[in-house]
Amino acid sequence: MKKLLSILAAAILLCISAVAVAETSTDGNIFEIRKLILDENKKVTSVIGVYETLKENEDGELEPVYGEEEFTYPLAAGYKLIAPVDPEDPSGETKEFDDLYQWYVQTYLNGTEPEGGLTFTYDYPADQQLEAQTSFWFITDRIELNDAGEIVTLTDYYVPWS
Repeated sequence: MKKLLSILAAAILLCISAVAVAETSTDGNIFEIRKLILDENKKVTSVIGVYETLKENEDGELEPVYGEEEFTYPLAAGYKLIAPVDPEDPSGETKEFDDLYQWYVQTYLNGTEPEGGLTFTYDYPADQQLEAQTSFWFITDRIELNDAGEIVTLTDYYVPWS
């Protein structure tokens, strides 16, 4: 009986650890990019955004809860973006991209670059963001950082509220 209780206790601890790891890997690195920082050649050098977690509302649907702290992360040399080949099929085939700006323009602006450059919803006061005429809203990704705090991988993360 004592051996059975020990095994049961170990199994419970293992399950608790697995849930903690699953929650961390599911929610801990979902990052909402709110602004791209571009160089003179329209290459993204860094991004500004917030972390978000997904919580069930009273209807059992997932909705975002945004962190209050903003982060600015530089993109590492050789970073990669992993995103669906067809944005209409977020769970379909994915491809690696190495130009975040061009990917955004192709995917969300039908390949047409705005004359005056990207305008970011993030740059407007919160009470004006819904009405603002902008060309960049947000991108939700899972991000992977290197030891220098640079993004090495962005993996497009589908959110149903976009």
